[in-house]
Parts: sequence; structure tokens; C-alpha cells
Amino acid sequence: MEHYRIICSDYRGHFFSCKGGGFVAIKGGGGCLLQEKVIAFASDKLVLVVRSNKMSKNLGESWKKGVPIEVLPMAHTLVSREICARLGGQCVLRQAHAKMGPVVTDNGNFILDWIFPPLVKVSQLCNGVPSEYTDWREVDQFLHSIPGLIETGLFVNIPFTVVSADDDGKCEVLEWPSNVS
Repeated sequence: MEHYRIICSDYRGHFFSCKGGGFVAIKGGGGCLLQEKVIAFASDKLVLVVRSNKMSKNLGESWKKGVPIEVLPMAHTLVSREICARLGGQCVLRQAHAKMGPVVTDNGNFILDWIFPPLVKVSQLCNGVPSEYTDWREVDQFLHSIPGLIETGLFVNIPFTVVSADDDGKCEVLEWPSNVS
């Protein structure tokens, strides 16, 4: 008998689908970016359960709080400056509500919220189809190249299944395309 490690996540971010490609999602609004990524990577199958109003064609159409980014406390200014200079938008150090000062993750790091511009970087191709959409895989790769950046809330290159439901009980299951690695 085979056993699978299936992780189901109540998904509070937003996601979009690249035509002919996989999905891109923003998660980590609660501040557990690194831990969520480790668990997702360790799973055999990741299932995101979402409300249908969280789905959009372009990342950021309805989600305006930005991409959460976990950073070393000593590097938050450097990381913020580098992101804004190279990719545009604005980075805001997330502030705690029940105490003074920034939010501190379970790992002792800070969270930046990167409010990104409508089109971060025009990709020439998105899986062979001309696109005017941001290539979020390239953006995520660039972000990870900045010293002091620990993890992002971008879920790219992680195959997952999306189960979306609306208030009327209508459900839709979207599978990661088998031709996308």
C-alpha cells in the first residue's frame, strides 16, 4: 500500500494561471513563509483550497497587499532598497498590531510586503505563447539572489492542485498541467 504526504492548505492569498503553464500563488500573509514552503516542498501533493473570488487571471488584480518576503532583520533595508530599485513598487516593513515594532516570524525574521507594480517585468514568452504578463518565476529567482532575503510568498515551480469553491457550493478542481515542470 502506498502512502502519500498530502498537504491541504486553507489558502488566503491569490493565484493566477499562466496560459499553458502552471499556477502562481501568493501565500504567507500570516508570516509563516519559510515554514509553509518547507512543508509544501516535502509533500507529495500540495492542495490549495480557495474561495473562487481569490482566483484571478493576473496576480495582483484583486490582491493589493503585495508579496510577503521574509528577511533577516539586519538586511531589511538593503533587501527593500534592492527590490524597489530593480523591480519597482514599494516595500513596507510589516508592523505588529498587538505590540510595537515589526512582525517577527517564528524564525526570528522580519516580513516585508512588496507592493508590486502592475507589470514587473515583461516576459517574451510564457511557455511558447507571447505574453504581456510578469514572469513570476524570473521574479522569484531574482528575489532569492538578494543577500538577506530568506523566502518569498510566491509559490512558483511547486506543482499543486487548486480546489476552488464559491458561496453557492460550486466547486472546481484545477490540476497542475502534466507538461509543466
